[in-house]
Amino acid sequence: MSVIGIGGTSRSGKSSLAISLSEVLENATVIHQDEFNAEILPRIRDHVDWEIPAAVDFKKIISSIEEKQLSYDHIVVEGILIFAHPGLNSLFDKRIVLTIDEESFKKRKRLDLRWGQEPEWYIQHIWDSHLEYGFPPQKFDQLVLNTSTSIDIDQAINYIRR
Repeated sequence: MSVIGIGGTSRSGKSSLAISLSEVLENATVIHQDEFNAEILPRIRDHVDWEIPAAVDFKKIISSIEEKQLSYDHIVVEGILIFAHPGLNSLFDKRIVLTIDEESFKKRKRLDLRWGQEPEWYIQHIWDSHLEYGFPPQKFDQLVLNTSTSIDIDQAINYIRR
């Protein structure tokens, strides 16, 4: 049984990698941080601030992991803030950090119109929050993959299986 954490900034490929891994690993499921919003969402200016730990209900993510451990051999948890909570971070057997350079991030984020056109100040806030909250403590084993161009799924699979 393994619990795999995949973190990185918005538009870095977390969901794509998580889904791909769940298709390759036997008896695997994916938990998306985006499905566990805090009851009261923080705000910054006129926006919901999805980029800080207060926006996430970490207790529910942990409960979901504990529940799924009864049915699955591999649980893949992905999200921008999954490494920001010590209790959640301690559950991961493997940690994959997806990195992207700031220019590529901003280019991808400007093309992401799911919530309409985001103002430049908010795109910068997303990047700055990622730098503050998006990485596991160095004491933990982790695989860092640069996804500015593509994701090396084979490298991720080899890391998980070792």
